[in-house]
Amino acid sequence: MELPWRLSDVLSRLRFDLNRLLSRSGERELDLASGLCASCGNGAECDRWIAGHLEGEDNAPPRFCPNSALLNEYAARSTLKA
Repeated sequence: MELPWRLSDVLSRLRFDLNRLLSRSGERELDLASGLCASCGNGAECDRWIAGHLEGEDNAPPRFCPNSALLNEYAARSTLKA
C-alpha cells in the first residue's frame, strides 16, 4: 500500500505504532486515513507542521489533521510536544 506523502511524513514525525494498527484492523483503517489525507484541504498547514517537526520526535499529532484521532490512538509516545 502506498500512503499519501503527507501522511507518510506525519507518521515519520510521530512515534506511531503501525504494527499495532495493522494487527488490529489490517489495512482498513490505513486505507481510510489515506483517503482522508488525500482529500484534506489543510495541505499548506500540514506542510508547515511537517517542516517544523523532526522525524522520530515524540510529537503530538497536528490538531487540524482529519486523522488526529487515529494518530492519537496508535501513538507510541510517552510525552506530548505541541
